[in-house]
Amino acid sequence: MDIPKKAVDQIITEVRRHKHEISEAFGFDVMALGRSLQQREAGDPRVKTQGDDPVAEAK
Repeated sequence: MDIPKKAVDQIITEVRRHKHEISEAFGFDVMALGRSLQQREAGDPRVKTQGDDPVAEAK
């Protein structure tokens, strides 16, 4: 029986490492991570919310 070698993707490995570091920084608390993201987005003009579009509100 032929068993192929396990493929290791360096990019995926790096992404997983970063995700782990971010999770670790928030104590693996998903709610704390979500609150942090919401706070960062609150002052960012690039982030649009549902109520930001005057054309959609006029419909």
